Amino acid sequence: MTTSISDFGEPATVDAVIRALFIKGFATPQLLASAVLTNEERLRGVLDRMAADGLVAEKGPMYQLTGEGKTRGA
Repeated sequence: MTTSISDFGEPATVDAVIRALFIKGFATPQLLASAVLTNEERLRGVLDRMAADGLVAEKGPMYQLTGEGKTRGA
């Protein structure tokens, strides 16, 4: 039996998403979910909260850190 990334059910943390975006620069939710070992559904809630807090910005289908998010990731 193989494990796919969609099998991961742990919620992503804000710090994990910031770290991944700090390294990648920008990413789709699908790629971010893989990077932080969760599924896209669980990640969406974290991204929504981060956007509301001004830590990430959505650029088309991608997300990237805002200035505040970069400061927190440094």
